[in-house]
Amino acid sequence: MLNDAEATLEHYVALAALASRLEERQRAVYEHHYSYLGFGSWSLEAGTRRHRIRFIYDGREQRLSAEAATFGDSRSVPSWERVAEHPLGGADAAGAFELVEQLVITHAAK
Repeated sequence: MLNDAEATLEHYVALAALASRLEERQRAVYEHHYSYLGFGSWSLEAGTRRHRIRFIYDGREQRLSAEAATFGDSRSVPSWERVAEHPLGGADAAGAFELVEQLVITHAAK
């Protein structure tokens, strides 16, 4: 079992790898929040400036939900629509972020 520092480092290393893979496909991570003390829960917003996916991982329930929105411009108020919900069981950060990558590529058009 990983200690606090190791688990946090594993999360951010996996996040950096995700950001690098998304950059290769002209996508970006726009927002991220991680809470080790909240059962490892995290949220992330990624995609393109116009099409984004918001992910919420509930560490207690081990569930990942995803919502998509289209932004007209920087002042627009997005209308988020649920696009996926997945139980992740004991998936590590790298496994969870592989699913995030697939959903961003699928739902965040250029």
